[in-house]
Amino acid sequence: MHVTKVGGDLTVGASGTVPTGDGRMGHLSPYIYIVPPADGIYSFSFLAQPPSGNATQLITPIDARPYGWKNFPATLKVCALWPLQTR
Repeated sequence: MHVTKVGGDLTVGASGTVPTGDGRMGHLSPYIYIVPPADGIYSFSFLAQPPSGNATQLITPIDARPYGWKNFPATLKVCALWPLQTR
């Protein structure tokens, strides 16, 4: 995971692996909170388009398209889970 701040904007990016040779269109999807999280940790899901049809069974690196966050909370904390948890 990588985070950069330029002015009042934050960019969040991530890299990981997929179990097939056809992982693509990785992106970060933020969780939607009704009330800001008490611990200040905002969560994202790292998603990718699954292969269409047959794909090689090969662990392949993948990057998420950066997520731009304007007006992010001042209480924001950065935390990454490893190994990546999937649902």
